[in-house]
Amino acid sequence: MFGASLNSLNFHASRINSLIAKWGWILILGFALCYYGLYYRTGLNLGGEGGTNGVLALRLMEGQRPIVDTFLGYNLMWFYPLVGLFYLTGPDYLAMRVFFFAICALTALLGFKVVWRCSHQGWLSLAVGIILVLIPGMIFRNYMGLIAIFSMYFFINGFVLEAGTRSKQLFWMAAAGAGLGFCYLIRIEPSMILTVIFLGLIVLYPFGNKSDFPLRTRQAILGATLGATMLIVTHLPFVWHSQMNGFGEAFLNQYTSFFHLFRHELKSEVENLKKSNFNKKTSAPESKKFEEAQTASNISANEPTSVRNSEPGRESRRGRPDLNEIFGNGTSREKAFAAMIYYPIALCALLIPAGATLLTFGILRGNLAAKKDGLLVLVPIGCSLSLFPQYFFFRPDAPHLSEFMVPFIAALAIASSALLRFAWYHGAWLPKMASISLAALATIAVPIYMKAIMPRESAGTIFKTSSLRDFQALNGVRVKLPLNEASSMEGLRDAILNNSTEEDFVICYPYSPTINFMTNRRSYEYNLYVDNATAGQKFDSSAIERLNKFQPAVVVIDNRAINGTDESRFKNWAKVFMNKLEEKYQLEGVYKIGSKENSVYLIKK
Repeated sequence: MFGASLNSLNFHASRINSLIAKWGWILILGFALCYYGLYYRTGLNLGGEGGTNGVLALRLMEGQRPIVDTFLGYNLMWFYPLVGLFYLTGPDYLAMRVFFFAICALTALLGFKVVWRCSHQGWLSLAVGIILVLIPGMIFRNYMGLIAIFSMYFFINGFVLEAGTRSKQLFWMAAAGAGLGFCYLIRIEPSMILTVIFLGLIVLYPFGNKSDFPLRTRQAILGATLGATMLIVTHLPFVWHSQMNGFGEAFLNQYTSFFHLFRHELKSEVENLKKSNFNKKTSAPESKKFEEAQTASNISANEPTSVRNSEPGRESRRGRPDLNEIFGNGTSREKAFAAMIYYPIALCALLIPAGATLLTFGILRGNLAAKKDGLLVLVPIGCSLSLFPQYFFFRPDAPHLSEFMVPFIAALAIASSALLRFAWYHGAWLPKMASISLAALATIAVPIYMKAIMPRESAGTIFKTSSLRDFQALNGVRVKLPLNEASSMEGLRDAILNNSTEEDFVICYPYSPTINFMTNRRSYEYNLYVDNATAGQKFDSSAIERLNKFQPAVVVIDNRAINGTDESRFKNWAKVFMNKLEEKYQLEGVYKIGSKENSVYLIKK
C-alpha cells in the first residue's frame, strides 16, 4: 500500500511538473501584469536613468549623432528602441516606463525557461521566474539583467545541452553568436566578459567522450565560425548606419575604448589591493568612466580627476559597506544589504571550484554527464559575473546589486540543481553532503537578498502606493507621488516652465536629467552626469565658460551627497562654479523632494 501511495504521489508530482513546464510562463506573465500594474505609474526619480534615456532619445530624434554630438555611455540599441517608441507614441515617459516593465517580464520568462531547461524542476523554475518579477532591477536599466539571462539561455543551449541533431546544435551555436552580437549592441562591457565565456565553451565542446572528439571538434569549429559570422552580421547594419550618419569611427572606436577601460580599472584595483584598502576603496559611475576612456576630454588616465585626490578620484567614489557592518549595530535591513554585497563572492568561491571539479572529472573520465553538470554550474555563474564589476567595483548600491542578482538568482538555481543531481546519482555520501550544503547556502541568499532590497524603488520593486496624488508634466509624465513630494515637484516644474521657453537651456547639476525631460527643456551638456569623483580639475573653469557662452535660463543644483559623503555634495566640491553662479543668477527657491534639495537659480535680468 505504501508503495502504491508513493507511486501515486510521484505520478501527481510529475504531472504538476509537466503542467508548470507547459503553462508556467502564463502564470509568470499574469503575475507580472498584476504586480507591475500596481505601481507602474508610481514615483518619479529626478536623478534616475529614465530622464537620461528620454533626453538622449530626443536628441537622437533631433538628428544629433550618437557618441559624437551626445554622450551615450551605452551602445546604440539601448536607445534606438526608445526612439522608435517615441515615433509611435510621441515623447512619453509612461510609455517608456511600460516598455521597460515589458523587458522585466521578458527577462523573468527567459529565467523561468533556462532554469527549466537545465533542471526540469517545475517549482524551482516557477519560483525563479516569480522572484525575477518581484525584483527586476532598477527600472530604465533592465537591459542589464536581460543581457545576462539572454546569453545564459543561448550559451547553455548551444554548448552545454545536447540539441538532438547536428543541425540543431549548429543552429543554437549560431544563435549564441547572434545573441552575443545583440548584447554588444546594448552594452559593451559585460559583453566582453560574455565573449570570454563564449570562446571557452567553444574550446571545451569537443572534450568528454574520446570516440566523439574528432566529430565534436569539427562541430565546434563550424559552430564557432557560424557564431562569429552571426555576431558580425548583427553589427553590419549598425556599422553601415553609423558610417552613413557621420559617426562610424566613433562607433567602432568605443569597442577598443572599453578594452582600455577594463585594463585601467583592473590595474587600479590591483594597486588598491596591494595597499590593503580592500574594504574602503570606492567606485564611480560607469557611464562617466566610459567617457573618460572614450573621449579623453580634459584629463588623461594618469592625471587626477579631482583636485582633492592624487589618485583618479577613487577616494571620492561611492564606497562599499565594510564587512563589519554585517555584524554591527545597524538595522536588520542594513546588515542584510552589507551581507549581500559580499555574499555572492563567497558563493562563487565555493560553487566555481565545485563546478570546475565536475568539469575536470568529466573531461578526464570521458563522463559527459559530469562535464554537462560542471558547465551548468560554471556557465550561469559566469554570465552573472559579467554584471559583477558594475555593482562591486563601480557602484555598490541597491540599483546595481539588484540588476546583478537578476541572473545570479537563476544561476544559483541551475548550479544547485546540477550539483544535487550529479551527487545524488553518481556520488558517495561525501559529495552528496557537500552538494546539499552548497544548495542550502545558495538558498539562504534569497531571503537575505529580499530583506535587503524589498521594497526599494531603486531596485524596481513595488514601493509606497498609498496616500498618493497625481502629478503631470510635459512629455507624457503622468505619475502618482506622495502628497508632500507632489507639491514640491509641482513647484519645481512651475518654476522652470514659468521662467524659460523650449528654446532656452536648463542645466541640472550634478545629475537630474528627469527635470529636463519632464519640462521639455534642453541641456547643452554633452554628458548629463558629473560628480566629485569624475569632474576633473578643469570642471569649474569649463562649466563657467559654458555658463557664460550659453546663458541658460535656469540652473538647478541638487546638493545631495551623491556618493554618500559630505564631500560629494555639489556645493562643497564645485565652490568656484557656485560663486560665479550666485554672482550671475538669483535663487528662486529650494524644492525638497525625498533626499534631494533642488535649488532653482534664475538668470538675473
